[in-house]
Amino acid sequence: RTTGEPASAVLNRMSPTQIADMLQDFGDEKWAHAIARKIVEKRKTDPLRTTQDFVDCISAAIPVAARDKRIHHATRSFQATRIYVNRELDDLQDSIVETALSLAPEGIFAVLTYHSGEDRIIKRAFQSLDSDEFKLVYKKPERPSDSEVQNNVRSRSAKLRAVRRTGKSS
Repeated sequence: RTTGEPASAVLNRMSPTQIADMLQDFGDEKWAHAIARKIVEKRKTDPLRTTQDFVDCISAAIPVAARDKRIHHATRSFQATRIYVNRELDDLQDSIVETALSLAPEGIFAVLTYHSGEDRIIKRAFQSLDSDEFKLVYKKPERPSDSEVQNNVRSRSAKLRAVRRTGKSS
């Protein structure tokens, strides 16, 4: 993107509480408060300018022994910041409901999510649909099999949810 506020500017102006909330809400980051403190501490002497500045703050906040072995320890924070800066979840619930309402009778609407924040929104949107007119295809979200994750590590966080329009209206 070439418009809007850069992530560095967002991180340089937000309060510690706002940073921690963003990291928790959009990244499920357990170390959100510690990372927020490191960011605020760093920017007192030098504002964040580069992704490496951000990584350095995250690395300083998360003890080596507590780091996830499967993914880079900065992944969740970068994800949260990207979602926040790009407003990726704005209007998602309304869009999901509108799309479901456009289904023909017996049509199925399936959504793959890769992040718990997205999944929560999809789950609530599907639950908000009229129970006579829509039925969940799966009671719980479908997850990739162990062999699929071995063949495609990026699938590890995927969840599939689907809703079917019954054709009945209330």
